[in-house]
Amino acid sequence: MYQFILDKVKLPLAPQSLKMSIDDKDETVDLMNGEVLTILNSPGLTEFEFDFILPASPIGSTIPASTFRDPDYYLSKLESLKLSKKPFTFKVIRTIGTNDRVVRNLKGTVMTVSMMDYDVAEDAENYGFGKKVNIRLR
Repeated sequence: MYQFILDKVKLPLAPQSLKMSIDDKDETVDLMNGEVLTILNSPGLTEFEFDFILPASPIGSTIPASTFRDPDYYLSKLESLKLSKKPFTFKVIRTIGTNDRVVRNLKGTVMTVSMMDYDVAEDAENYGFGKKVNIRLR
């Protein structure tokens, strides 16, 4: 089971996938004798990209009705994170088990990130009145 948390706000449904890219800052130099030399540098910033669904109702989802929040709540949070121009904490919690009983915790991710950009899509056929968000963090 995965849980994604952006600045203390847990996403209602965990994304199906997470893409993590680490920028390469190495340099390659062609020497006059035809040899190639690679100058190893520290890696660049880590970038995360993922899609997640913001359901319009708790019916048919894994979200308890008592903790359900409207998609506009999450979109407002994303907007405030983007407009604040400040870093925030991004967590991915990985566990084996169920909501009721955790069997084992796996290695999690906790990083301070900034919001690069996000896109919001509405598709009544696939999400009803819910929304799909694509987000990039660095």
